[in-house]
Amino acid sequence: MVGLPKHLTNSAILLAQSRALTQAIIEEWRAQRRSCPATAHLHENYRMSCDDAACLIGICRKMLAKGLNDQGETLPRKKRPQCGARTRSGSPCKMRVEPDKCRCRLHGGKSTGPKTAEGKARIAAAARQRWAKWRRERELLQHGAAGNV
Repeated sequence: MVGLPKHLTNSAILLAQSRALTQAIIEEWRAQRRSCPATAHLHENYRMSCDDAACLIGICRKMLAKGLNDQGETLPRKKRPQCGARTRSGSPCKMRVEPDKCRCRLHGGKSTGPKTAEGKARIAAAARQRWAKWRRERELLQHGAAGNV
């Protein structure tokens, strides 16, 4: 800092100290936060830090909602949260969630259907068989009803 006026030298020193202090605060903050277990399966660039107070003490809410502990192990059925899906009566479902899912076995969601060409062909063949059976039964009923009249 040779050649700078004294007041600029002092401000440069203060700025450097301020940056060092800021860096120390950031490092301390990073040390207090931990990687969220719910994102542990992702690449390290995409993992998130939890700022949830419960997650800092070792209870990840995202994992708990799926019926898992922080290590990804299944919780006992009694300790898993309730499903909560709306039933036909309008009340929330009281069954416990399945491990690694957010709903019970009855409300786990519908199938998205076959993905492969083989699976799609199998479904199409089954549909053709069902329609052929329906047509045969319908013809039998129509012919049987016509004979009774």
